[in-house]
Amino acid sequence: MSTSDDDRSSGPAQGPEGTGHDSATAIAEGWDGRAMSTRGYVIMALIPFLGAALLFGLVALNAQRTGTGEGTSVRLPTNSWLPGQAVGASPVAGELVAGEGGCVYLDATDGTRVWPVWPAGWTAQESESGVISLYDDTSSLVARTGTSITASGETTTDTDYTGTAACAAGADSVQLIESEVVPVG
Repeated sequence: MSTSDDDRSSGPAQGPEGTGHDSATAIAEGWDGRAMSTRGYVIMALIPFLGAALLFGLVALNAQRTGTGEGTSVRLPTNSWLPGQAVGASPVAGELVAGEGGCVYLDATDGTRVWPVWPAGWTAQESESGVISLYDDTSSLVARTGTSITASGETTTDTDYTGTAACAAGADSVQLIESEVVPVG
């Protein structure tokens, strides 16, 4: 070995690469050998938890939007009316009833059966006991089987709504709901 090799191997330990300082000089200058401060390590440890909390929040919001209760989804025809749009002129009133094949009707006070076509985004669920719950576009409960409601809209003869024309065949009329729906009583 040459003299210069001996000097390098027996010399003081080197500090961080590229600094040209030995370990003692690096420590004296305040470097403790860690890549980050304690705050940096804490932040890095919190990132996975914060990410999981964010994802859980998104899942919870989505579940609240689509989770309209326990039960089976009911075929519910919808139209394109949204709150804030022009309100229909024809009055609609009746008691929410369940028909065969998962159809939802309104039994009017005059004895007729009205097949309502609900506002955009509305859904319905049927419980194991056969009770149908009707939800608006914000997943808020509007009515259940046996509840009377009032609204306004437009009477139509067109029965091609979301593939549920079989429900319209059992109705005396088809009524587009084009207003807020108000439970009565």
